[in-house]
Amino acid sequence: MLPPSVSVLARQVSEAWTAAERRLPEAVARAAHRADPGLAPTLAQLLVVPKGRRVSELERLRTPLVKSTCTVMVRAMERVEEISAFALGQVSLSRVPVNRLLTLAWYGQLSKARRSSGRRSCGVPRC
Repeated sequence: MLPPSVSVLARQVSEAWTAAERRLPEAVARAAHRADPGLAPTLAQLLVVPKGRRVSELERLRTPLVKSTCTVMVRAMERVEEISAFALGQVSLSRVPVNRLLTLAWYGQLSKARRSSGRRSCGVPRC
């Protein structure tokens, strides 16, 4: 009996990675729901761009301030307080592998809050 060829193995590994990538947002969403059922709708609201604004609340919280004046530092501390109010530390992600969390964090830092084809890009399920 011959072992599978390299191309077959590469395809199988690729399919496994794709399946794992599809499961990751759902695993994070389930963990958030277990921690606080109201967390997902609250996070989904962050994707909405308020009237009269150019960016979503998520983008406003995500974007760092560039100056280091006293006023800007006070606003930065207020922003930290706003982010802390979500109590994301309660969400248990122990079932998600560390390398996947690092990838998710990296992707989150590089991406902007946007909607694509009816799905939310941050992994928050529809409410």
